[in-house]
Amino acid sequence: MNNTIVVIANATDTLDFLLKELRAYLEPYCRVIGYASYEHIPDLRGAAHVFITSKSPLLYTIARQATAGEVPITVLNRFFELRKIKALMQIPLGTTVSVMNNSPVSAQEVIDNLLEANIDHLNYIPFHPGCTFDDTTKYAIIMSVPDVPLPPDVEVIDLGFRKISIHDLIDTGRKVGVPIEWEREYLSKFIVEMSELAKMLGTSYAEVQKLNSQLQSTFQAVKDPVIACNEDGLITFINDVAIELFCPQETSVIGRPYTVLKEHDLLLPFFEHEGLEDTLVTIDHRQFIVSSQSIRRSYEHLGFVCTLKDVTEIQRLRTQLTLRGHTATYTFSNIIGESERLMHAIELSKKMAKNNQTILLLGENGTGKELFAHAIHQHSLRKNGPFVAINCASLPENLLESELFGYEDGAFTGARKGGKPGVFEQADGGTIFLDEVGDISPSIQVKLLRVLQEKQVIRVGGTGVLSVDCRVVAATNRDLEDAVSQGQFREDLFYRLAVLPIEIPSLRERISDLPLLIKDHLDKQGIRKTWAPEVMELLLSHDWRGNIRELKNVVDYAITVSEQPVLTIHDLPKRLIDRVSRKSVHEAPIEIADDRDLDILTCLYQYYTANKPVGRYQLAHSPALKATGWTESALRNKLKHLEQQRLVQSGTTRQGTSITREGIEVLRQHGRI
Repeated sequence: MNNTIVVIANATDTLDFLLKELRAYLEPYCRVIGYASYEHIPDLRGAAHVFITSKSPLLYTIARQATAGEVPITVLNRFFELRKIKALMQIPLGTTVSVMNNSPVSAQEVIDNLLEANIDHLNYIPFHPGCTFDDTTKYAIIMSVPDVPLPPDVEVIDLGFRKISIHDLIDTGRKVGVPIEWEREYLSKFIVEMSELAKMLGTSYAEVQKLNSQLQSTFQAVKDPVIACNEDGLITFINDVAIELFCPQETSVIGRPYTVLKEHDLLLPFFEHEGLEDTLVTIDHRQFIVSSQSIRRSYEHLGFVCTLKDVTEIQRLRTQLTLRGHTATYTFSNIIGESERLMHAIELSKKMAKNNQTILLLGENGTGKELFAHAIHQHSLRKNGPFVAINCASLPENLLESELFGYEDGAFTGARKGGKPGVFEQADGGTIFLDEVGDISPSIQVKLLRVLQEKQVIRVGGTGVLSVDCRVVAATNRDLEDAVSQGQFREDLFYRLAVLPIEIPSLRERISDLPLLIKDHLDKQGIRKTWAPEVMELLLSHDWRGNIRELKNVVDYAITVSEQPVLTIHDLPKRLIDRVSRKSVHEAPIEIADDRDLDILTCLYQYYTANKPVGRYQLAHSPALKATGWTESALRNKLKHLEQQRLVQSGTTRQGTSITREGIEVLRQHGRI
């Protein structure tokens, strides 16, 4: 439960509303669950945070009993949607209004919220079960469902459920790993909604000021300058970063024309025209990329939101990261191959890249797991953040700990003065790639588990807790489930790492990609050489224990020793030829009782060389097999028999059936190829 947010409310309808709102923003980055105060609440000591819906001492006591004092408990800050309080603005000054809720405490909280929102021209009276209406009551405020029956002559104003404060949403989201891109997208939608409400509530200076006070307190979290104007060119909100850039001497610019800003002529196109592309401008010797978004309600134009990104800062950060090697250099286009197994792994990786959960890359050494890690980062929402890679098997335990988590000044002899941040800190806002994660020691496993659970690190020799926001991509060539069963790897850490597992196929599982890999390797070196047919057959029959890394070594050896345009068997490393020879000597030939089996293997080989998948229906209706009397049902049984002999391999419906290396060898032994 340690990545679980819990909500406890008195009423189930309120609980359902709040759960829906929290889940819309926080999931899938954490789990959100809720309980009504009157139902059984289980042990919540493993939760990350517990929210309660009011300051009621009873509600707090219920929550604290469930957490045993080990989990922070906070009262959710909530606010009313402005469109729903418009009716209150039309009630005459000083009118007495009953505010209804299910308890004295919650009713008073609603009144406090109204006063904080500057809806302070009315005389509010708390009303809850047990109270009675008098003859002077003309108005009653309810939250969706009245808690007591209402007299027929009372005008009811339904404010609906109070929404969760955007401060609470953003603060909680940052603690559970919500990407900054999603946070900004949510903020942008909030800007648009607030701007529409400004139009609906009126355009008087006082009303715009009320709206702006809410916007200002919300958008200071945005590090880029942001300015919004209505359709008349009046500024409806501006954050502190923009004020510092455009009008540091002005006390207030809300409600004034944007022309009061310095360099306003550079912004004019973005506040006057729709559909403009991002443009590079220079302000105070700094370069910014300016973009704008039109604010609309249905077909009505309400104004523009203008955002500026500091190019100088972007370039500085990118240069800094590049110098440190903290950038991803490969994309999915750099992964060479067209086999079904590889394409499946790529498509799965692209889908998982958009998520923020931990990815575990599984595969043998030399299959390209690091290449996939780079590509996943480049395809993710964190692509503009750092990409930091570390090989967990290449460092001794004490050095690996300091590299992962950093160390404080004086933590050990020879430590850098002032300390050093670890790779988790360096990857903040981006992706960390933990290669060979299956080889870390038990003590490091415990500390890594804490980082994954709490998203916090403690440097070696330090006591301070540092929050980190990075996406973890791990890789291993070990069978971690087997390591767990043998007690060599923590089970809880395994499940933390293997949230989104991806299997990277070995070269022998996608042997049809071998010619493409060789060609790509030669093209990158500008070498134009071809291979003798018998050499390519030998390469295709090899088991490639070292995968792509071994293949590149063989190619590099051959092009180095050969001076001819065509590479022959004599140009291959002796160890490769010896391994293939020993394999053919020790392997007993597989007996084929029926020549019609060879017909099936021959047909599959033709699809194999064309790098195309084939299903049973298509195979049964191929001219060669149809002529020998094969039906789809008979072919199904025969393929099962051939698969037991490891001559063919059946995949998913999309992958179809393919011939194996053993099947190719049988065809070679019987002179079919």
